[in-house]
Amino acid sequence: MGLSTDVTVSGNRSVVFPDECVLCGRDACGETTPLRGNPVGVNGVFSWILRRTKLLHVPAHPRCGRMLRLAVLWRNVSLLALATIGLVIALYLNWTKSQMVYLVIGMIALPVIWQTVRPVAFEFTHTENHYKLMFRSRKYARIVRALNEGSIEDGD
Repeated sequence: MGLSTDVTVSGNRSVVFPDECVLCGRDACGETTPLRGNPVGVNGVFSWILRRTKLLHVPAHPRCGRMLRLAVLWRNVSLLALATIGLVIALYLNWTKSQMVYLVIGMIALPVIWQTVRPVAFEFTHTENHYKLMFRSRKYARIVRALNEGSIEDGD
């Protein structure tokens, strides 16, 4: 499959979702799960760690919601862990600064490539001006775009 379909919605409004689970696509029966926004910017990782990123309640069954939160958590933690491991290895091997930078970038690239090839069912970022909602399902993204009068990036 690969690549998410991104919907941009104005940040001064609440985001409206259909009553379908973002993970499995079946009727969510009014159930939601809280999801934190992904880090944005240089200090975004600290905001995410301190749980200060925007929170959205998205339609998802309890089990699907847990799976979605875990997928996002593991991806974000793996970015931090691999960068730290790369730095420790480089320090242990007494590499130069440029060698360290290349190794850390390479270690960070692994989860980024994985996320590009196999995106999470739903995740989002938020700035003061807009939400960027990223969906694995193109169909679901188009419904959300229509409900929120947003713009869409899906490669078509």
